[in-house]
Amino acid sequence: MPLVEVVIPVGGEPLERVRAATDAVLRGTEADVRVNLLGPWEELDDARVPPLADPRLDLRLIAATYRGEPRVRLVTEPVAAFPAPFLLELPAAHQLARDRIRHLVELADHHQVGLIRAGTTEPLLLWRTAAVRRAELVRAPGESLEDAVAAVHGRRDESLTTGRRRPTPSTAEVGGVRSLLRAAVMVGRLGLRRMTVR
Repeated sequence: MPLVEVVIPVGGEPLERVRAATDAVLRGTEADVRVNLLGPWEELDDARVPPLADPRLDLRLIAATYRGEPRVRLVTEPVAAFPAPFLLELPAAHQLARDRIRHLVELADHHQVGLIRAGTTEPLLLWRTAAVRRAELVRAPGESLEDAVAAVHGRRDESLTTGRRRPTPSTAEVGGVRSLLRAAVMVGRLGLRRMTVR
């Protein structure tokens, strides 16, 4: 079970865009992910078609590129995140920075929200699985899932251009020399931040 299920819709997308988005996820600092390429894979068959006349050429090339990759699945239906703790809906237009997924998960945990929405046009959405399951129980008729999750567990909007500095906690547990050193560094950072705020 991965920490994050990543879903990238690929219908009608060119190979280069899908490969850039998928490879960026696979090369990221958060290795505990699984990429689900959502597309009409059932339309592919073994019939020989001249490449220049193949209307599904990009889809065929995407399938061939990732069929042997253990962290990538070709799926034809929307993916349920459970039992993974998070699900990331990622448009193929986004090529994420190496630490972006880890940063989004840290933000969700730090602020204890059920949904992180990043970007405005074609936003990426990080859903907390527990929040989605709870929201589905109380969701009103006609209410969007985003609104339901925001109501029961909170939502945070992020810019894709903002820095990816880790949230700084306000307290630290000390246990052993390494923890003491970490706590000293954190206290120093908090002191500097307070000085700059003044």
